Amino acid sequence: MVSARSMSEREFIDDRAIEYYSRRAEYYDLAVEAFHCISPQTIFGFIPEEFKFPGQKLLDIGCGTGLSSEPFFRSGFSVYGVDGAPGMLEQFRAKGFARELRLIDLNRERCPYGNGFFDQVVACGVICFFPDPSFIISEASRTLKNGGLFSFSYKPFDTDKRPNLIASSPVVYRHAPGDVNSLLIQSGFSLIKSMFYPAFRSCRGYIVYHAVTVAQKK
Repeated sequence: MVSARSMSEREFIDDRAIEYYSRRAEYYDLAVEAFHCISPQTIFGFIPEEFKFPGQKLLDIGCGTGLSSEPFFRSGFSVYGVDGAPGMLEQFRAKGFARELRLIDLNRERCPYGNGFFDQVVACGVICFFPDPSFIISEASRTLKNGGLFSFSYKPFDTDKRPNLIASSPVVYRHAPGDVNSLLIQSGFSLIKSMFYPAFRSCRGYIVYHAVTVAQKK
């Protein structure tokens, strides 16, 4: 099982991921459409309807160009976002619907918001860049109100194996659902539901499956 580590002990996200997405930010939304990626809609759709009501504050960790935030905005949420890639934030900012966007180092900086500031937190396709996702999960817990939801997607194993490096550029990782669920419990969450889903079609034509999870802060 993966245990939470201190910031000094953690393995960090590969800096190439930030550079990669910043360089491709202008075309990112087109690529998502071309590969039929459905993660942003899947996360929003997976959240129970009783938790979707106007006036809530949403934090999008690793918000990118805002694709995962947009369904929440359309439902009346106030959207805040943090990301490490300046180019992606520039594209998000141009869409004009975020209340606030911040550039932060997701490896080393806490989200610039107080404890319990948000009603919901999302992290779409972010955890896969971290060999140890405990910091992202703990930050979601810290910034959420009691009873708030953390909804996220990640690359899973279909069995409880150790986190696994995928040979790609930028570097990405798979995580065992059992490990992810244990980290959620350690950070004060209870699991509401989780499932595998067909996230996108690869450039070689096969379907890539991810996991989506919704957890509630106790």
